Amino acid sequence: MKKKVFCLILGFVLTMNIAVIAAPHGGCSKGGNHHSRGSYHHRGSSSSSSVYLVRKELDEKEEKFANCDRHFLLTETTTNHYSDGTRRIYKDYTVFNSDGSTLISSASDIRHLIYEDKHYFIARLNGSYKIVKEDGTEVNHKKYSSMSEIAPNKLLVKADKKFGVIDLTEKTIIPIKYKKFERVGENLFLTNLNGYYGMLDNSNNILIKNEYDKIKPLYETFLLKIYGKYGLANSDGEIVLPPNYDKIKKLGEYILVKKNKRYGILDYSGNWIGEVKYKKIRLKRNVLEGLLDDNSWHLIPTDTKVSPIL
Repeated sequence: MKKKVFCLILGFVLTMNIAVIAAPHGGCSKGGNHHSRGSYHHRGSSSSSSVYLVRKELDEKEEKFANCDRHFLLTETTTNHYSDGTRRIYKDYTVFNSDGSTLISSASDIRHLIYEDKHYFIARLNGSYKIVKEDGTEVNHKKYSSMSEIAPNKLLVKADKKFGVIDLTEKTIIPIKYKKFERVGENLFLTNLNGYYGMLDNSNNILIKNEYDKIKPLYETFLLKIYGKYGLANSDGEIVLPPNYDKIKKLGEYILVKKNKRYGILDYSGNWIGEVKYKKIRLKRNVLEGLLDDNSWHLIPTDTKVSPIL
C-alpha cells in the first residue's frame, strides 16, 4: 500500500495539559512482535498552555510476520503536530490473511505466536488483551490489562491488578493472585503475595514460599529477609544461606555476612571464601583481609572455597 501523507489545519485553539501517553509494551514472541506506542513528545515548559493542531500525518506500512507465510500486518501510524513543537504518535494495526481477508482490525497492540504449528495473536482490542486464533476466534473470556509470552504456550497476564500465567487456551497455569510478578532469571520469577515475597518458575513450582519481608538481587544471588534476619538464595532460587544471619551486605565485589559478632565473606556467586570467624573484614587495595582474635590481619585468598564456621 502506498504511503499517504496529508495535512489538516484547524481554525480553533485547544487548551490542554501537556502529558506523556504510552500504550502497553509487550514482550517478544516466537513469530515476531509488533507493539503499539503512542507518545506525546514535547519541548519547553510542561505547564498548561494553549496549543493547537498544526498538521496530521498518516503513514501506512505493510509487512509479513517473521517465520509466517499465512498472515501479514498493516501498520497505520498517525502523527499529530502541535503549535508548540510537540507531537503525538498513534499506531493502529490490522492483520490480514494471505488471501487478503481481514483477520484482526483496529488493534492498538499486536503480537504473533506460533505453537505446535498453530498461529495465534495477542491483540489489544477496545482496551483489553485478547488471544485470537488464526480463524479469528477469540479464546479468552476474562479481560486482561496486560499479556505477554514468557515461554511457549505460557502467557503472563494481569487482571484486576493481579498477575498470573495462562496458556493459549486460557487454562490457568499459575493462579492470577500475585501483586508483583517479575522475571529475575531465565525461568525464575520474583512474586509478591499479600505483601510477602517468594520465588517460583513458570510451571508454578514454588521455589521459595511467599513469607519473606524482602527478596532482592545481590550480585548473582538474592538477599532474603525475614523477622529481621538475612539469608541468600542462588540464581536457581535455591536457599544457600538460611535466614539466620544478622547482616548481609556488599563489600566491593564480595558479599559480607555477620553472625554473633563474627564476619565471613562470599564471592559474588555466593561461594564461601572466608569463614565466619573474623572480628572484622576489610577490602584494602582490592585485597581481602580478616581481623583475628589476636588483632592480626589475615589475608583471605579469593580463589579458595571454604566452609563457614557458624
